[in-house]
Amino acid sequence: LLAHALIRHAGAAHAVSVICAFIIVVNHELAVTTYPPAEFGVPAHATVSEFAGWGPWMNHILTADLFKLAIVVVLLAVAWLAWPRGTALTVPLRWRTALGRIPSGAGVLAAAGADVWALDASRAMLAALAAKPGGERVVAMLGDMARPPLRPGAGFAVVLCAFNSLFNLPDAAEQRLCLQAAATLLAPAGLLIVETSLPGAGHEPGEATGIATEAGDFQVDSVDVRAVESDRVVLSAWQHDPVNQNIRGQMIDIGAGGIRLRPWRLHYRTAAQLDAAARDAGLELVERWADWGGGTFDPILSTEQIAVYRPRR
Repeated sequence: LLAHALIRHAGAAHAVSVICAFIIVVNHELAVTTYPPAEFGVPAHATVSEFAGWGPWMNHILTADLFKLAIVVVLLAVAWLAWPRGTALTVPLRWRTALGRIPSGAGVLAAAGADVWALDASRAMLAALAAKPGGERVVAMLGDMARPPLRPGAGFAVVLCAFNSLFNLPDAAEQRLCLQAAATLLAPAGLLIVETSLPGAGHEPGEATGIATEAGDFQVDSVDVRAVESDRVVLSAWQHDPVNQNIRGQMIDIGAGGIRLRPWRLHYRTAAQLDAAARDAGLELVERWADWGGGTFDPILSTEQIAVYRPRR
Protein backbone atom coordinates (compact mmCIF):
# COMPACT_ATOMS: atom_id res chain seq x y z
CA LEU A 1 0.00 0.00 0.00
CA LEU A 2 2.79 2.42 0.89
CA ALA A 3 4.65 1.61 -2.35
CA HIS A 4 1.57 2.26 -4.47
CA ALA A 5 0.92 5.50 -2.62
CA LEU A 6 4.43 6.89 -2.98
CA ILE A 7 5.35 5.67 -6.48
CA ARG A 8 3.48 7.24 -9.37
CA HIS A 9 4.18 4.53 -11.95
CA ALA A 10 1.98 1.50 -11.35
CA GLY A 11 4.53 -0.98 -12.72
CA ALA A 12 7.34 0.31 -10.54
CA ALA A 13 5.09 0.35 -7.49
CA HIS A 14 4.07 -3.25 -8.15
CA ALA A 15 7.71 -4.31 -8.54
CA VAL A 16 8.69 -2.66 -5.25
CA SER A 17 5.72 -4.31 -3.53
CA VAL A 18 6.73 -7.76 -4.82
CA ILE A 19 10.33 -7.28 -3.71
CA CYS A 20 9.25 -6.14 -0.24
CA ALA A 21 6.86 -9.07 0.06
CA PHE A 22 9.64 -11.46 -0.97
CA ILE A 23 12.01 -10.09 1.69
CA ILE A 24 9.29 -10.33 4.34
CA VAL A 25 8.44 -13.93 3.42
CA VAL A 26 12.09 -15.00 3.33
CA ASN A 27 12.71 -13.26 6.65
CA HIS A 28 9.76 -14.99 8.25
CA GLU A 29 10.17 -18.47 6.76
CA LEU A 30 13.93 -18.96 6.40
CA ALA A 31 15.65 -16.24 8.42
CA VAL A 32 18.93 -16.94 6.63
CA THR A 33 19.12 -14.68 3.56
CA THR A 34 21.84 -12.01 3.73
CA TYR A 35 22.79 -9.11 1.47
CA PRO A 36 26.31 -7.78 2.30
CA PRO A 37 27.50 -5.56 3.81
CA ALA A 38 24.38 -5.47 6.00
CA GLU A 39 21.98 -8.33 6.63
CA PHE A 40 18.40 -7.62 5.55
CA GLY A 41 16.90 -11.07 5.37
CA VAL A 42 17.42 -12.19 8.96
CA PRO A 43 15.15 -11.47 11.92
CA ALA A 44 14.64 -7.77 12.64
CA HIS A 45 16.29 -7.79 16.08
CA ALA A 46 19.59 -8.83 14.47
CA THR A 47 19.61 -6.21 11.74
CA VAL A 48 18.06 -3.17 13.38
CA SER A 49 20.44 -3.41 16.33
CA GLU A 50 23.37 -3.07 13.90
CA PHE A 51 22.08 0.25 12.66
CA ALA A 52 20.34 1.68 15.73
CA GLY A 53 22.62 0.52 18.53
CA TRP A 54 19.68 -0.53 20.71
CA GLY A 55 20.75 -4.15 20.85
CA PRO A 56 20.14 -4.82 24.56
CA TRP A 57 16.37 -4.36 24.36
CA MET A 58 15.36 -3.80 20.72
CA ASN A 59 14.53 -7.48 20.20
CA HIS A 60 11.91 -7.32 22.97
CA ILE A 61 10.24 -4.27 21.44
CA LEU A 62 10.12 -5.68 17.93
CA THR A 63 8.51 -8.90 19.12
CA ALA A 64 5.70 -7.02 20.84
CA ASP A 65 2.48 -7.36 18.86
CA LEU A 66 1.31 -3.87 19.76
CA PHE A 67 4.53 -2.37 18.46
CA LYS A 68 4.12 -4.21 15.16
CA LEU A 69 0.53 -3.01 14.95
CA ALA A 70 1.68 0.56 15.58
CA ILE A 71 4.14 0.30 12.68
CA VAL A 72 1.34 -0.86 10.40
CA VAL A 73 -0.87 2.04 11.50
CA VAL A 74 1.92 4.54 10.84
CA LEU A 75 2.53 3.10 7.37
CA LEU A 76 -1.16 3.28 6.57
CA ALA A 77 -1.28 6.89 7.77
CA VAL A 78 1.68 7.82 5.57
CA ALA A 79 0.09 6.03 2.63
CA TRP A 80 -3.18 7.87 3.14
CA LEU A 81 -1.42 11.24 3.22
CA ALA A 82 0.62 10.42 0.14
CA TRP A 83 -2.26 8.86 -1.83
CA PRO A 84 -3.22 11.93 -3.93
CA ARG A 85 0.31 11.94 -5.40
CA GLY A 86 0.43 8.17 -5.88
CA THR A 87 -1.09 5.93 -8.50
CA ALA A 88 -4.42 7.73 -8.33
CA LEU A 89 -5.37 6.71 -11.85
CA THR A 90 -4.82 3.01 -11.39
CA VAL A 91 -5.74 2.07 -7.84
CA PRO A 92 -8.22 4.35 -6.01
CA LEU A 93 -10.10 5.57 -9.07
CA ARG A 94 -10.70 2.09 -10.41
CA TRP A 95 -11.99 1.10 -6.99
CA ARG A 96 -14.23 4.13 -6.61
CA THR A 97 -15.67 4.11 -10.09
CA ALA A 98 -16.11 0.36 -10.22
CA LEU A 99 -18.21 0.62 -7.08
CA GLY A 100 -20.57 2.79 -9.08
CA ARG A 101 -21.40 -0.23 -11.25
CA ILE A 102 -22.53 -2.49 -8.40
CA PRO A 103 -25.84 -2.17 -6.53
CA SER A 104 -25.76 0.62 -3.95
CA GLY A 105 -22.27 1.63 -5.09
CA ALA A 106 -23.00 5.32 -4.56
CA GLY A 107 -24.31 4.57 -1.08
CA VAL A 108 -21.17 2.57 -0.28
CA LEU A 109 -18.98 5.52 -1.24
CA ALA A 110 -21.10 7.95 0.74
CA ALA A 111 -21.07 5.69 3.79
CA ALA A 112 -17.28 5.56 3.53
CA GLY A 113 -17.14 9.33 3.89
CA ALA A 114 -17.01 10.42 0.25
CA ASP A 115 -19.14 13.37 -0.84
CA VAL A 116 -21.33 11.73 -3.50
CA TRP A 117 -23.84 13.42 -5.78
CA ALA A 118 -26.14 11.54 -8.17
CA LEU A 119 -27.87 13.03 -11.21
CA ASP A 120 -30.72 11.30 -13.03
CA ALA A 121 -33.63 12.36 -15.21
CA SER A 122 -35.88 9.73 -13.58
CA ARG A 123 -37.54 10.27 -10.21
CA ALA A 124 -38.05 6.50 -9.97
CA MET A 125 -34.32 5.85 -10.32
CA LEU A 126 -33.46 8.44 -7.68
CA ALA A 127 -36.04 6.87 -5.36
CA ALA A 128 -34.47 3.45 -5.96
CA LEU A 129 -31.06 4.90 -5.09
CA ALA A 130 -32.39 6.44 -1.87
CA ALA A 131 -33.76 3.03 -0.85
CA LYS A 132 -30.37 1.35 -1.13
CA PRO A 133 -28.02 1.02 1.87
CA GLY A 134 -26.26 4.35 2.35
CA GLY A 135 -28.52 6.01 -0.21
CA GLU A 136 -29.68 8.59 2.29
CA ARG A 137 -26.15 10.01 2.33
CA VAL A 138 -26.13 10.67 -1.42
CA VAL A 139 -27.16 14.11 -2.68
CA ALA A 140 -29.74 13.28 -5.35
CA MET A 141 -30.51 15.69 -8.19
CA LEU A 142 -33.25 15.47 -10.81
CA GLY A 143 -32.10 16.85 -14.14
CA ASP A 144 -30.71 16.50 -17.63
CA MET A 145 -27.11 15.30 -17.77
CA ALA A 146 -26.45 17.53 -20.78
CA ARG A 147 -27.62 20.53 -18.72
CA PRO A 148 -26.96 19.60 -15.08
CA PRO A 149 -28.58 21.84 -12.46
CA LEU A 150 -25.21 22.81 -10.98
CA ARG A 151 -23.14 25.93 -11.26
CA PRO A 152 -19.79 25.68 -13.05
CA GLY A 153 -16.85 25.42 -10.69
CA ALA A 154 -18.44 22.87 -8.35
CA GLY A 155 -14.98 21.33 -7.96
CA PHE A 156 -15.73 17.61 -8.17
CA ALA A 157 -12.70 15.31 -7.91
CA VAL A 158 -14.39 12.70 -10.12
CA VAL A 159 -17.35 12.85 -12.49
CA LEU A 160 -18.51 9.39 -13.58
CA CYS A 161 -20.68 8.90 -16.64
CA ALA A 162 -21.64 5.28 -16.09
CA PHE A 163 -22.33 2.56 -18.62
CA ASN A 164 -23.59 4.05 -21.92
CA SER A 165 -25.23 7.01 -20.19
CA LEU A 166 -23.45 9.36 -22.60
CA PHE A 167 -24.63 7.36 -25.62
CA ASN A 168 -28.21 7.47 -24.36
CA LEU A 169 -28.23 11.14 -25.35
CA PRO A 170 -29.85 11.34 -28.79
CA ASP A 171 -27.11 12.94 -30.90
CA ALA A 172 -23.53 14.20 -30.99
CA ALA A 173 -24.58 17.77 -30.13
CA GLU A 174 -26.21 16.70 -26.85
CA GLN A 175 -23.25 14.49 -26.01
CA ARG A 176 -20.89 17.41 -26.63
CA LEU A 177 -22.97 19.57 -24.26
CA CYS A 178 -22.72 16.86 -21.61
CA LEU A 179 -18.93 16.69 -21.89
CA GLN A 180 -18.67 20.48 -21.75
CA ALA A 181 -20.87 20.60 -18.65
CA ALA A 182 -18.85 17.86 -16.97
CA ALA A 183 -15.62 19.74 -17.71
CA THR A 184 -16.93 22.86 -15.95
CA LEU A 185 -17.80 20.84 -12.83
CA LEU A 186 -14.32 19.35 -12.33
CA ALA A 187 -11.71 20.55 -9.90
CA PRO A 188 -8.43 21.60 -11.57
CA ALA A 189 -7.02 18.12 -10.90
CA GLY A 190 -10.37 16.38 -11.33
CA LEU A 191 -11.13 13.50 -13.68
CA LEU A 192 -14.03 12.65 -15.94
CA ILE A 193 -14.59 8.91 -16.42
CA VAL A 194 -16.78 7.76 -19.31
CA GLU A 195 -17.82 4.12 -19.63
CA THR A 196 -19.39 2.99 -22.89
CA SER A 197 -19.82 0.07 -25.21
CA LEU A 198 -18.14 0.17 -28.62
CA PRO A 199 -20.32 -1.54 -31.23
CA GLY A 200 -18.00 -0.43 -34.05
CA ALA A 201 -18.70 -2.12 -37.34
CA GLY A 202 -20.48 -4.98 -35.61
CA HIS A 203 -23.30 -4.62 -33.15
CA GLU A 204 -24.10 -4.80 -29.52
CA PRO A 205 -24.60 -7.04 -27.63
CA GLY A 206 -24.75 -10.39 -29.52
CA GLU A 207 -24.36 -12.16 -32.83
CA ALA A 208 -26.33 -10.76 -35.76
CA THR A 209 -26.84 -11.19 -39.47
CA GLY A 210 -25.93 -8.31 -41.77
CA ILE A 211 -28.45 -7.20 -44.37
CA ALA A 212 -27.30 -5.31 -47.45
CA THR A 213 -29.47 -2.17 -47.72
CA GLU A 214 -29.20 1.42 -48.82
CA ALA A 215 -27.08 3.78 -46.73
CA GLY A 216 -29.06 5.06 -43.80
CA ASP A 217 -31.25 1.96 -43.52
CA PHE A 218 -30.80 -0.39 -40.59
CA GLN A 219 -28.28 -2.95 -41.73
CA VAL A 220 -27.95 -5.29 -38.77
CA ASP A 221 -30.66 -6.70 -36.56
CA SER A 222 -30.85 -9.42 -33.96
CA VAL A 223 -32.80 -10.90 -31.06
CA ASP A 224 -31.02 -11.97 -27.91
CA VAL A 225 -32.46 -14.14 -25.12
CA ARG A 226 -31.75 -12.45 -21.79
CA ALA A 227 -33.67 -14.67 -19.35
CA VAL A 228 -35.75 -17.84 -19.43
CA GLU A 229 -37.75 -18.78 -16.34
CA SER A 230 -40.66 -21.12 -15.67
CA ASP A 231 -43.23 -18.35 -16.17
CA ARG A 232 -41.21 -15.60 -17.85
CA VAL A 233 -39.01 -14.90 -20.87
CA VAL A 234 -37.01 -11.72 -21.47
CA LEU A 235 -35.81 -10.93 -24.98
CA SER A 236 -33.77 -8.06 -26.37
CA ALA A 237 -34.44 -7.09 -29.98
CA TRP A 238 -32.47 -4.36 -31.73
CA GLN A 239 -31.56 -2.86 -35.06
CA HIS A 240 -28.17 -1.34 -35.80
CA ASP A 241 -27.55 1.46 -38.26
CA PRO A 242 -23.74 1.52 -38.62
CA VAL A 243 -23.82 4.40 -41.12
CA ASN A 244 -25.43 6.83 -38.67
CA GLN A 245 -24.08 5.02 -35.59
CA ASN A 246 -27.49 4.42 -34.06
CA ILE A 247 -28.88 1.37 -32.31
CA ARG A 248 -32.52 1.13 -31.29
CA GLY A 249 -34.15 -1.74 -29.52
CA GLN A 250 -36.74 -3.13 -27.14
CA MET A 251 -36.49 -5.20 -24.00
CA ILE A 252 -39.43 -7.58 -24.30
CA ASP A 253 -40.61 -9.03 -21.00
CA ILE A 254 -43.16 -11.83 -21.55
CA GLY A 255 -44.85 -13.18 -18.45
CA ALA A 256 -48.12 -14.44 -17.03
CA GLY A 257 -49.33 -10.86 -16.66
CA GLY A 258 -48.76 -10.02 -20.30
CA ILE A 259 -46.04 -8.40 -22.39
CA ARG A 260 -44.03 -5.40 -21.25
CA LEU A 261 -41.92 -3.37 -23.69
CA ARG A 262 -39.00 -1.18 -22.63
CA PRO A 263 -37.59 0.80 -25.56
CA TRP A 264 -33.99 1.98 -25.66
CA ARG A 265 -31.77 3.84 -28.09
CA LEU A 266 -28.04 4.55 -28.41
CA HIS A 267 -26.15 7.04 -30.54
CA TYR A 268 -22.67 5.62 -30.14
CA ARG A 269 -19.28 7.13 -30.96
CA THR A 270 -15.94 5.53 -31.70
CA ALA A 271 -13.08 6.01 -29.25
CA ALA A 272 -11.47 8.54 -31.61
CA GLN A 273 -14.74 10.47 -31.98
CA LEU A 274 -15.20 10.52 -28.21
CA ASP A 275 -11.66 11.84 -27.74
CA ALA A 276 -12.30 14.57 -30.30
CA ALA A 277 -15.50 15.64 -28.54
CA ALA A 278 -13.64 15.66 -25.22
CA ARG A 279 -10.92 17.89 -26.70
CA ASP A 280 -13.61 20.29 -27.91
CA ALA A 281 -14.84 20.40 -24.31
CA GLY A 282 -11.37 21.30 -23.02
CA LEU A 283 -10.42 17.82 -21.86
CA GLU A 284 -7.53 15.50 -22.65
CA LEU A 285 -7.26 11.72 -22.46
CA VAL A 286 -5.30 10.29 -19.53
CA GLU A 287 -6.01 6.57 -19.78
CA ARG A 288 -8.30 4.15 -21.58
CA TRP A 289 -9.03 0.62 -20.34
CA ALA A 290 -10.90 -2.26 -21.90
CA ASP A 291 -12.59 -3.13 -18.59
CA TRP A 292 -12.65 -2.22 -14.90
CA GLY A 293 -9.78 -4.62 -14.30
CA GLY A 294 -7.50 -2.30 -16.25
CA GLY A 295 -7.33 -4.53 -19.32
CA THR A 296 -5.40 -3.23 -22.32
CA PHE A 297 -7.67 -1.41 -24.74
CA ASP A 298 -7.61 -2.62 -28.34
CA PRO A 299 -9.12 -0.10 -30.82
CA ILE A 300 -10.24 -2.95 -33.07
CA LEU A 301 -11.19 -5.82 -30.75
CA SER A 302 -12.41 -4.10 -27.58
CA THR A 303 -16.20 -3.91 -27.25
CA GLU A 304 -16.19 -1.66 -24.18
CA GLN A 305 -14.08 1.21 -22.90
CA ILE A 306 -13.44 3.14 -19.72
CA ALA A 307 -11.96 6.47 -20.80
CA VAL A 308 -10.39 8.84 -18.25
CA TYR A 309 -10.12 12.54 -19.08
CA ARG A 310 -8.78 15.58 -17.24
CA PRO A 311 -8.93 19.33 -17.89
CA ARG A 312 -6.47 20.21 -20.64
CA ARG A 313 -3.34 21.85 -19.24
